[in-house]
Amino acid sequence: MHQVMTKRSPVAKLKPKRTCIFCGGLPLTTEDVIPTWIHRQLGRRPTTTVVGSSERTVERIYANLAYTTKVNAVCARCNNGWMATLEGATKILLSRMFDEKLSLQFDDESKRTLACWTMKTALMLQLVHPIRAIRQDVYADFYKTRVPPRSAVIYIARRRMERNPTGGNVVSTDLNVTAADGRPETIGTLYGVTFLIQNIAFQVVGFQMAVPSQPNIEFPQEFQPFVQRLWPTGERVIWPPLDQPTLDEKQSIRFTLAPSGIKPGTMI
Repeated sequence: MHQVMTKRSPVAKLKPKRTCIFCGGLPLTTEDVIPTWIHRQLGRRPTTTVVGSSERTVERIYANLAYTTKVNAVCARCNNGWMATLEGATKILLSRMFDEKLSLQFDDESKRTLACWTMKTALMLQLVHPIRAIRQDVYADFYKTRVPPRSAVIYIARRRMERNPTGGNVVSTDLNVTAADGRPETIGTLYGVTFLIQNIAFQVVGFQMAVPSQPNIEFPQEFQPFVQRLWPTGERVIWPPLDQPTLDEKQSIRFTLAPSGIKPGTMI
């Protein structure tokens, strides 16, 4: 009796289907990282790469980020639904901030709206590179609550646009404290996403903790005079700033690395 040997066909490995970064839905659509109306109003100009370095940090650099940068990571329902609504709610406010013809004093609702837009844009900007400082659960929570995380702080600063109309950076660093035995202990990670559009620097700083707590932090003293806090709401925000300095080009680049200088253990 002869045994017939059969050759098995190789089984193709199926890649998991990509779904919406926010809600997990389909189909995916192409979404502008920086909204279309902004690059129409301000011009479709590319940026020079913004670079920086800092010890004990992992940094991503936005190379050739242009007003027309797009990603394919958001479903049609999110793109045409809550994200479009947020863009509409922010458009007039941002337009007035760009041209600075009027002095604006933000109420809490305006601060909340701009903070939500800043968080959404930071989450989209991070998708430009495959390595991400912000975890997926932050996207899902933002989709559910439609407000920035309680563990995030959002700032704006005025900048002098000398050469680069847009740019940005992502930094991620461990949060270490000294344990009772004197050894360093990692209690979580800090992420910072900064992006520059025209005369405005936007910055999101957040914490992803290994333990159910939030560290008290202090923003680097070099940049404290420049920033106004959008989130959490409660502080005065006026645009253009009346009593605060303006970031020059070199300061703008250093500002994108400012979150890596934040240390736990002091009051914000």
